[in-house]
Amino acid sequence: MAGVYSTQFFSGTLAGGGSQINYTVPAGRVAVLRDVSLVWISGAPAEVFVGETGVAFGIKYVFGVGDPSPHWEGRIVYPAGTTLFAFTTAGSCFAMLSGYLLNA
Repeated sequence: MAGVYSTQFFSGTLAGGGSQINYTVPAGRVAVLRDVSLVWISGAPAEVFVGETGVAFGIKYVFGVGDPSPHWEGRIVYPAGTTLFAFTTAGSCFAMLSGYLLNA
């Protein structure tokens, strides 16, 4: 049976206008993105993309002041060596991406 480990892939601020965070899945592991939580901080409405480098984004949110904070739950699987990303083209927001890090 594969080991299952809950993991926070990223937790921090995406500053407006092109800020990006990355997480590369370690060798011998498989990442399962289960949860994306976003909170608007300032500036224009935040346009946030979450996905895999080299592939069109998988999740997109646009939100601003007064909007509910987006929260996505699901299952997207990323093999070893894959780089997950989250970035914003406008506005600033707090982002937290978490899920499972499995033994391959």
